[in-house]
Amino acid sequence: MEELNDYQSALLKKETFFEKLDRIKAGLKEDPETGEYKWARNEFRRLIIPGSITTICLAIILTVLGMIVFDQHEPAPPNFEVTVVEPEVVEPPPIEPPEPPEEYEPVEMEVEVTDIVSTEVTDVVTPEVMENSPTDTSVKPVDITAVMMVNSPIVLRNLFANRSPGQRGEALAKFGAPAGTEDAVLKALRWLKRNQNQNGSWDMGAPDTAMTGLALMCYLAHGETPQSKEFGHTVELAIKFLVSQQEKDGNFKNTGGHHVYGNAIANYALCEAYAMTRIYLLKEVCEQGIKVIVDGQQAEGTWDYNYSAGPRKDTSVMAWQAQALKAAKICDLDVDNLDSAITNAVKGFVSMQGNQGGFGYTSPGNTPLTGAAVLSMQLLNKGHKEEILKGLEYMYDWRMDWDKPIKNPLYHWYYITQAKFQTGGGEWAEWNKVMSPTLIAKQSPDGHWEHSAAHEKSPVYSTTLACLMLEVYYRHLPTFKTSDQPVENIVKEQIIPKDENKVIIIL
Repeated sequence: MEELNDYQSALLKKETFFEKLDRIKAGLKEDPETGEYKWARNEFRRLIIPGSITTICLAIILTVLGMIVFDQHEPAPPNFEVTVVEPEVVEPPPIEPPEPPEEYEPVEMEVEVTDIVSTEVTDVVTPEVMENSPTDTSVKPVDITAVMMVNSPIVLRNLFANRSPGQRGEALAKFGAPAGTEDAVLKALRWLKRNQNQNGSWDMGAPDTAMTGLALMCYLAHGETPQSKEFGHTVELAIKFLVSQQEKDGNFKNTGGHHVYGNAIANYALCEAYAMTRIYLLKEVCEQGIKVIVDGQQAEGTWDYNYSAGPRKDTSVMAWQAQALKAAKICDLDVDNLDSAITNAVKGFVSMQGNQGGFGYTSPGNTPLTGAAVLSMQLLNKGHKEEILKGLEYMYDWRMDWDKPIKNPLYHWYYITQAKFQTGGGEWAEWNKVMSPTLIAKQSPDGHWEHSAAHEKSPVYSTTLACLMLEVYYRHLPTFKTSDQPVENIVKEQIIPKDENKVIIIL
């Protein structure tokens, strides 16, 4: 595995106080737009306040202590004994003044400064190495636990509100999860843990950034972080692997033939990891990665393989970029043109809509990728947009059929499941009647899934998509719970009523 770049290595290693101070001084001399300057400015602010307070408190304590000592232990008067001998009087010998002290070398004292954290913190966490957890001494150490972790690391806002342990069960009941859903998810997470590579990755024959990103998102969706008891070490290794794969230009390595898929999925996963843990060193990695996506957007708001600027555009590629941009927006990254990229992305999806309300693949049309386009626009806060309503109408009667021989079903189901969940109402209820029971029934006893369709013969790939579908109940807060008006009401008002007895199974 290639080494991390110099700046990432400096961010990730443990430093003494004076080494960190030297790097802060050097960083403040850099250009204000560079990551080095932003990091140094942030660390300087974190150091200067507690340092000043510590100095003042120490001075007060020493002063009070000195007063107590001198008040209780006044020096006794000198007692000189004089021996009288007749007839000669012997006076006491003269007291010679002490010699001046020799020069001495100052002693350096290492001062430990505690960072300011805006929420309650616990001790520095070193996750326990779980039994059978992969280890590999060849992987460059990446100390993500050198940063203090908040007591409840999950950011309980926006789309992550249901991921905490106390909320998952409530969300499962509220949104209609059948019995056995959570058991199936845990079996999948344990299978992924057992099949993680020693360097923290998962693969499709070789270490793969996209597979690792998908697997990491399965754990994050379940509220797992490096602090988690059972899966903490697994999550930590996955984060370290993805960080180690970023190159100096912000792109990620081992991302597959078209690059753009794995690159977006890695960014998606790391942005969620940063949003949930607030491990500060991840912020720089995420900002560099998201900048690649923003800069790679075409003028029409679309994307293509390898971030090409040519005429080709690809709805499947676009969907992963949109999900990564949403994750970046949630965790408040400082990336130029992020908001305009999101706005343009919505325009790009609209340009792919066909005359029946569906969305095409590389041109306007009506294909199973309608779910990908609808979900993307929902996540980009355009849940009431007319084009989304038409797309929902086009998908109204879609149901899962595991045994139907179609291409890439799990990939399309991944998007359709989330799009219908975000909509809520009858559309979600009907889809959910088939989706979860089917996945639970088709899961292998050891916890993984396999599907014979093209591109889904990898058990890691199939397992991550199926797991993310079963986590839909709590993974993202549905838009109809965060918008002013429920989306399902708008759908009921504008979508032409359907024949209740008509069921079209196309996926």
